Amino acid sequence: MRRVVRAVAAVTVLAAGLATGGCWNRVPVEERALVAMLGVDQSGSGAYVLTVAMLFPPGLPPPGPAGQGGASGSQPVVLRSATSADPLAALQAIQTATSLQLDFTHLEALVVSEPVARSGLAPVVGALARLPVFSVNEWLVVARGMSAAGLLQKTAHDLPEPNTVLSRTITRGQWATPYFAQRISELLKEMPAKGQDFVTAGVLTPTAPSPAVAVPVELTGLALFRGGGLAGWLDGGAALGWMAATGHLQHQTMSVDRAGWRFDLVLLGDRPSVAVRPTPDGPSVSMRLSVAAQLANLLAPTSAMDLTPATLASLEALGDEALTGDVEAALTQARTIGADPFGLGEYVRIADPAYWSRVRDTWGAASFGQLPVAVRVELTIQSAGTVVCPIASGCG
Repeated sequence: MRRVVRAVAAVTVLAAGLATGGCWNRVPVEERALVAMLGVDQSGSGAYVLTVAMLFPPGLPPPGPAGQGGASGSQPVVLRSATSADPLAALQAIQTATSLQLDFTHLEALVVSEPVARSGLAPVVGALARLPVFSVNEWLVVARGMSAAGLLQKTAHDLPEPNTVLSRTITRGQWATPYFAQRISELLKEMPAKGQDFVTAGVLTPTAPSPAVAVPVELTGLALFRGGGLAGWLDGGAALGWMAATGHLQHQTMSVDRAGWRFDLVLLGDRPSVAVRPTPDGPSVSMRLSVAAQLANLLAPTSAMDLTPATLASLEALGDEALTGDVEAALTQARTIGADPFGLGEYVRIADPAYWSRVRDTWGAASFGQLPVAVRVELTIQSAGTVVCPIASGCG
C-alpha cells in the first residue's frame, strides 16, 4: 500500500512540474517587441508600405537609430517600415530586420491612409486576418489628410504608451464627438453585405505651432465606405445624424439656436426603429427615433426663466427639428456619395424580397438615392442643466 501511495505521489509531483514548466516554444517577454500600432500606406507605385510602432522591454536598448520615440526612463518606441506588393511580405521583412519576435497581442489599432482606404481594405485586412498572431478586434481608423506613418511618428512620443493614447482618444471621443470608430471584425461582417456599408472614424494630429509642442490625436469625420473602399466623409451635423439614425448616441452634445433660444442638448441615447412599406412603385421607409436628452447651457430669450412643462415641450420641439435636420443631412450626403451606412438595404431586403432581388447590385449607387425616407424624431428632455440669464433681459 505504501508503494502505491509513493507512486501516486511521484506521478502527481511529475505532472505538476510539467504543468508549470511552460510551453517548449514559448518566447520570453524580454525577447518580444510588442506591436502597439500598425500603419498602412501606399507608395507611388501602388505597393503597400507597412509601419509598426514597437514597444521594447524596459532596460533593453532598441536597435537602430531611426524612429525612436518616448523620453528618458520610458518604454522605448521604435518605428520600422517595409514596402511590398503583398502586405504579409512587408510584415515579414520587418520581422527579418528585427532581432526580437513581433508580438501582436497588444495591438490596439490598425491605421490606414486615405489612398489605401480608397483602393479597398479587403487585400490588407484579409491578409492580416489570416495571421495566427493577428486578432480582428483592433480599432480600424483612417488617417485623414496625413499618412499613417506620419501619425505613428507623432504619437510615438506620447507617454506612457502610444497605443494607449490612441485607444483612449477613440474611446473618449465616442462619448463626446459625433465620430464613431469601429473594429476590424465589423468591417469583415459588413463587407459582404449589399444593404449596409461600413463606417469608421478618421484620425489626425493637428499641426503643432512648434516642434517642441505636443499635439494630441483627434477624431475627425466619419469615413464612409462603399464596397470595401473609402467613398467619402460625413462631418459635423451629418455625422451626428448618422449616429442618431443607427442607435450610436452616447452623450454627444447638440447645440440648438432656433426661434430666439440657444441651448445645448446632451443626447444620452436613442432607440431607432425602421419600418418599410412595400408599394407597386417601390418601398418607402419610415424612420422613428426616440431620443433621451439632458438640457444644458440654456440662454432664454425673455424674462420667463421658469422651465414649465410648456417651455420644456417647446425646447423638445426645437430639438426635434434640429436633430431631424442632421439625420436628413446624413441621408443626403450618403446618397450623394452612393453608399448606405444606415443599413436600410437590409430592411428592404427583408420587407420586399422581390424588389430587393432587382436592385441589390445597384443599391448604394442608384436605388438607395431614390428611396423615400420619412424621419421622425421624438426627443424627451429628462433633466435640466444650467440656465443662463442675460442681464439685458431683466430676469433673475
